[in-house]
Amino acid sequence: MITRAMEFNDFTDCKSLLDMIDNREFVFKYKHEFEGKFEEMVTWFLNVKLGISSTHIPPFAPDNRRVDLYTLQEIQV
Repeated sequence: MITRAMEFNDFTDCKSLLDMIDNREFVFKYKHEFEGKFEEMVTWFLNVKLGISSTHIPPFAPDNRRVDLYTLQEIQV
């Protein structure tokens, strides 16, 4: 699958992943892989572009439940 080989080196790589996310049927079939790549993309953005390395990805809620960034992104679309 193409997402396995994806690396994030600039914003065009991020856009490529976000464009793939628009294909709901494809994402439904490979949701687990998209979740992982989405977290990789967010981590890359925070670490490389913003210089923030103190934030843990994936984040955790105060009750120690993992916050699913991909699902939050789906809600916004």
